[in-house]
Amino acid sequence: MALDVLHFYSDCSSYTGDHKFAVVGGIAVKADLVDTLEARIQALKGDIGMSSEFKWSSYKGGPRKRRAYHGLVDLMFDAIDRDYLHFHALVVDFKKFDHHQEGRGSPHQSVNKLYFQLMLHDVCRRYGGKWRVLMFPDHGSDSEQIVRFREAICARAYKQYGAQYGSLRAIKPLASEKMGLLQMVDIAIGAMAAEREGRFVKPCKDELRAYFMDKSPVSNLALDTHKDERCFTVWNFNGR
Repeated sequence: MALDVLHFYSDCSSYTGDHKFAVVGGIAVKADLVDTLEARIQALKGDIGMSSEFKWSSYKGGPRKRRAYHGLVDLMFDAIDRDYLHFHALVVDFKKFDHHQEGRGSPHQSVNKLYFQLMLHDVCRRYGGKWRVLMFPDHGSDSEQIVRFREAICARAYKQYGAQYGSLRAIKPLASEKMGLLQMVDIAIGAMAAEREGRFVKPCKDELRAYFMDKSPVSNLALDTHKDERCFTVWNFNGR
């Protein structure tokens, strides 16, 4: 019998400038629920006549935008409560991360390596035995290499975790402006990175960060969730 298809939409928070912590995270959702959730995200925009994408870096607040962004956070956690989607995140101190551990590297190459870790030890470990997984990272230089890692992830997931061989069927970077679920991830990881770092942000973003964390089942992002936690997980990656 053919396995069901699971989509994993993923992104990385900003790691440039003086940002210390980065969050690589994503949403796991059954393929047959994607259109329903996308329609609800678009409805949040339509309610206020919003044409731009939901984006942490460009959020400037205001009553209408705040209502829509709060609605996006509400939608995410309501979907988690209903077991429609799961959220998995890897948190890393990017200032301490060795970008040259395996030869000459760069921050965006390191993000590709962190995607590898998240997909192997979180996503394929959890879902690779029963699902055909399709990964959709946000398109950009920090997701260019992960496409080439697919077979290595599959082989290691099969050997280490007993996943179906070839469980990660494809990796297809997408432009976030075309995918509401990627925008949902962007808001989640932006809020989590600001929270983990205690980062100074504009008041409107600080309010959004607080709203997200008030809904989050994990209040202390410096602590890992249990390895068997399913719905909302945090892994503080130390490079080992």
